[in-house]
Amino acid sequence: MAEKYRAERWLVMKGDVIVKSYTTSQGKPGVLQSLKNQRIFEDSYDRIILVDRNHEGKPKRNINEYTNKGVERPLWMRVKDGYATLPPHQKLDGETIREKTLKEKIDDGVTEVPQGSKYDAAADAIVPMTEAERLAAGLITQAQFDEIRKERLIAEEMQKILREQAEDRLKAAGKI
Repeated sequence: MAEKYRAERWLVMKGDVIVKSYTTSQGKPGVLQSLKNQRIFEDSYDRIILVDRNHEGKPKRNINEYTNKGVERPLWMRVKDGYATLPPHQKLDGETIREKTLKEKIDDGVTEVPQGSKYDAAADAIVPMTEAERLAAGLITQAQFDEIRKERLIAEEMQKILREQAEDRLKAAGKI
């Protein structure tokens, strides 16, 4: 009875990086022939290893990103060990990948605080600066600050006057 050939999984390695993967029933000689046919020369790799048939190893990935059985390790482990990176808005927190807080995003330069605004820790939000804060930050001059203050006081006084006039008219009309 003829013996069946069993396909094996082979990884072509350069250091710890997978250069190429092959599934073949022709063993290491078959891998070497495929490398030759594909013009992958000996200076492109330093070893060829036999791995579990279901190994998930992919070219350009580090062999240490996979378990001994060839299963890709969880993302948090690969990030922790430096084999993978997260988008700038995410952070590794123990074994959990989470969205960064607004403060962390600002500190890391992911989120920019617009000029004339500030980060308010109590509200965990970006809020407008007060005129006094804008003056202290050099965003407005003392003359501009004084003008804004004057206009605000005038607006408040006008509001009071209009309210009093409206109340007088409503009383005269017998509506209140």
